[in-house]
Amino acid sequence: MLGSLRGKITLKAKSYIIMEVNNIGYRIFVPASLMPTLTDSQEYCFYIHQQVKEDAHVLFGFPNFDQLELFEALITVSGVGPKSALSIINLAPTSQLSMAIKQENIGFISTADGIGKKTAAKIILDLKTKVDNIQTESAIFPSEEGVDLVSALESLGYSKPSIRSIIVDIDTSLTLEQQLKIALQTIGK
Repeated sequence: MLGSLRGKITLKAKSYIIMEVNNIGYRIFVPASLMPTLTDSQEYCFYIHQQVKEDAHVLFGFPNFDQLELFEALITVSGVGPKSALSIINLAPTSQLSMAIKQENIGFISTADGIGKKTAAKIILDLKTKVDNIQTESAIFPSEEGVDLVSALESLGYSKPSIRSIIVDIDTSLTLEQQLKIALQTIGK
């Protein structure tokens, strides 16, 4: 099994990169949030999760070990595959995701593409005690009122990526009406 790879990026696609290591090109799926920071012909090191299936060997790469640990914890949850786990990792830094799980913030986790509230609840149930081993720094997330805000924005037809980009920045001490007004103003910009 591979643990890490160090090499130069020769190609960036939508959801993966090709990294050349000793004249061998490896296709590595990486978090989408990482893609804009990667430069062709630059050398990088990724911690690797190798998924071995009957018909394929798939590599997932992460710039730090904490993301790899969280990814591997997420894919142990029934119903969460690698694509869903990458979608969750795209939400926020590992420390904030760990805190969201500890705080049982279903609304925040369910803003990831392909993750509904039932799956978010299952992730929290399965991983709440396991994320202690993953780096956690102080993080602030929307309270239960944030869950109502997410539902309100979804009911208005806004996509999860749009909601995800603004929900962390909204002051949860405000009323739901005030939060919704700020959210709509932010999305409208």
